Amino acid sequence: MKKKRKENKKNIGKKEFFFNVISIILVIILGVVFGYRSLYYYSKQNNTVQEKVTLATAILNHNKIVKEGNGLHQEKEGYSFKGMVDNNYVFFFNRLFRVMKIEKDQSVKIVSNSNEAILNWGEEASYEKSNLSLWLNKSESPNSGIYADTISGYEGLLKKTKWCEGILKDNKVDCQENKESYFSPLSLEDYVLYNGVHGYLKNQQNSWLLGLGEDGSNLYLTNDGKVEEASTYEGYGIRVVMTLKKNIHIVSGSGTLEDPYIIDQKNQTNHINQYVRLGNDLYKVYEEKENILRLMANDYIKINDSYLESAYSNDEAIYDPLNYKNIAAYLNK
Repeated sequence: MKKKRKENKKNIGKKEFFFNVISIILVIILGVVFGYRSLYYYSKQNNTVQEKVTLATAILNHNKIVKEGNGLHQEKEGYSFKGMVDNNYVFFFNRLFRVMKIEKDQSVKIVSNSNEAILNWGEEASYEKSNLSLWLNKSESPNSGIYADTISGYEGLLKKTKWCEGILKDNKVDCQENKESYFSPLSLEDYVLYNGVHGYLKNQQNSWLLGLGEDGSNLYLTNDGKVEEASTYEGYGIRVVMTLKKNIHIVSGSGTLEDPYIIDQKNQTNHINQYVRLGNDLYKVYEEKENILRLMANDYIKINDSYLESAYSNDEAIYDPLNYKNIAAYLNK
């Protein structure tokens, strides 16, 4: 009897041991399975939230296509914003732009929301021989591409934009030849195409238009949105046009002025258009080369809360700090 009892206890002990081992193994398996599923779905959910989309995709997701009136219009060669719209803002290299068009290949054409500089056109009416072309794009000419230098790595971010020096005839634009460059001024053709004075391209600033009047004269856009003839020696603002490549993603944004699309610049950054405070004065960065920043005051000089007014010089137009009659001497003393 004692022997049988011992054998029964031994058998029960073995069963309990195997039951415990199997239970532990099942718990481990269930822990691994459910732990993996939790991590998988948590990761999938986070990736969905953080996944970057291209600028073109974001624009199409945030807009309904319209057939007439204000909004995003579908065309044979892509999509265009026309009329009064307020959700086509893009923030890129510390500047605010407006989306004009999504090209057929999903690249996106943008224009600066305000003037980037004020220049006179130059001695000749041709755009390619103008001061604007020299200032915007790199060429063999010395001191060219001042604006291009403010967009770090632009060749990897942009594709060349097509433009034409169209002629205005009976409120229509006649384009004889299309050319291309990385940067160009706002064109007469685009201004007319995107509803002109009745559209978002009217911005209460005087700026040059890339195009010609019927008599071959240069044109500019008045602050109230009218197209007028201009002398090549007059100075007006430049609204810069460029085209972002199709694979450019956004970091965030919905396209409004308060929440513009913020472009992923692929680690290309600079300090252009950012602000620096020196003492009580605020300055803006307008050039950055080899870790050297050039600044300009954000306001006119004030003395006792009144703006200083002065002639440039009493005897000559040369900027000369040694000439006590010159503004240069005042600034450097």
